[in-house]
Amino acid sequence: MTKFIDTFFRHKFLLILPVVLITSLVTGYTLVTSPIYYESVTGIWVDRPAYLANAANSDWNPYLSAGVNQSTRLNELLRTQSFTNDIVRRTVLAPLLSTGKGTDRVNQLIAGGLSVSANGHLIVIRMKTENAQLSYQILDAVVGAFRDNAAADRINQASLATSFYESRLSTATDDLAQLTNAARQYMAANPGALGTSANSGPVAGARPVVADTSNPFQTLTVDPQLLDLQSRIQSKQTEVDGLRKSLDQARQDASASLEGQELGFQVVDPPQVPTVGGRDLKKRIITPAAALVGSLAFSAALLVLLSMSDRSVRGLTDVGLARVIGEVPELKLKRRAKKVGVIGTRRAIGFIAGAALPAPKGAK
Repeated sequence: MTKFIDTFFRHKFLLILPVVLITSLVTGYTLVTSPIYYESVTGIWVDRPAYLANAANSDWNPYLSAGVNQSTRLNELLRTQSFTNDIVRRTVLAPLLSTGKGTDRVNQLIAGGLSVSANGHLIVIRMKTENAQLSYQILDAVVGAFRDNAAADRINQASLATSFYESRLSTATDDLAQLTNAARQYMAANPGALGTSANSGPVAGARPVVADTSNPFQTLTVDPQLLDLQSRIQSKQTEVDGLRKSLDQARQDASASLEGQELGFQVVDPPQVPTVGGRDLKKRIITPAAALVGSLAFSAALLVLLSMSDRSVRGLTDVGLARVIGEVPELKLKRRAKKVGVIGTRRAIGFIAGAALPAPKGAK
């Protein structure tokens, strides 16, 4: 370590020069040649879709805000090629989709310049390119494509919910009709299944079963099979009533979601054509930092080479196999005059070595 420190101070200007020179040149070149970017910004106010108000198994996270849910969905859409192509077709970059290289260039442009952030119900979308008009067009296309996708998703979800309940209601209604017909046929085939008659009162131990208006029997019975049919009819009737209520609610939610679409997706800050540009701060910082690290590595390598090539003897360990005749101790002179300099050192060495040197002319 001592050898490296000594070598550094021997060649300090040579070792410091690459760090200062390379970093200065790279920083200046970066400031001069760094492109100017124009950024367009828009803000969108979103709300929870009405058709998801009672959906327990939807992909909407109830513990996150509407803005975070929708921004997550937008970021997922941006990873799909179909959504990206829909955006590009709305801009002047549409001809680039005809070639593979053009598509890759467009994907890199959108991925590198588009950013999405959310806070509460507000989504902030930023688009940054080297052309102000292009930044505005891409951002406006993103907003339009996202709005259309959200509207289509609401329509699809509403239609899916409605068709689901309609299908279940139709199946449950058919089952109820079959059970009712089976009960009528059983009563017609077994008149004694009823627990009451004109000449006798209710049979002891008979359990009354009350059915709705569609139920064909309003009497008491103790027949086990007829009791089972009545129980199944009542259960199926309850299921049909619940499905009718769910279907009505789904239709109301679908209507509310479509009518309130503009309220659930509002562009509060429309995209504007940027008039003032700026340079990319990240690139302006990263490039000089990389130049500084590289120049430090170069200086460190140069220091190692200079230390390895230095054959100067500074201690007994540097002598190697050579025979040591004697050692000259380190002198620490107190109050040594500045004018004496090398002369005083030589005289002190000579005095200690036993060979006093004559003082030069003019020395006192």
